[in-house]
Amino acid sequence: MPPWSASLARWVVALPIWLAAAALGWWWQQQTPATVEGAGAANRAAASAAADTDAASPQELARRIAAVDPLNLDRGPLGPDGAPAPAVTEPPVLWRLSALVVRGSDRYALLTATGHKPMELRKGDKLPDGDRILSISDTHLVVRSARGRSRTLYLIDPQSTSDRAP
Repeated sequence: MPPWSASLARWVVALPIWLAAAALGWWWQQQTPATVEGAGAANRAAASAAADTDAASPQELARRIAAVDPLNLDRGPLGPDGAPAPAVTEPPVLWRLSALVVRGSDRYALLTATGHKPMELRKGDKLPDGDRILSISDTHLVVRSARGRSRTLYLIDPQSTSDRAP
């Protein structure tokens, strides 16, 4: 076989595949205007809103953009000056392991946080941060994070600390 025959064989295979892909792309492009017919109204509204932007104030421009929004982008609430309002974030809730209750076969952990009702969680339940309780013993509980990493949370007994009087 001549050395150029392998190259010719590649071209014979690649050329029809490339032509088929080009034809499919052309056909797909021809189908697109019919499916995007509804977007024409939004584009006309955007063009008419932008036609007289020279005389409009920044607040008026922000209001017009928020009203038209042809891409349906969620910009969030606007402030009084037309700029996006700063996001209000609440401080994170600090949950504490307050008690481990063991009554025969019934075992649960009690979590408390300021301003919230206590949470009673059993084996298999999710903690507020998304970790899952694997087991509960008298002094600790074992939890697994969403990544699969296990850790142990100990309940400190004030009677067993070293600063206790002898």
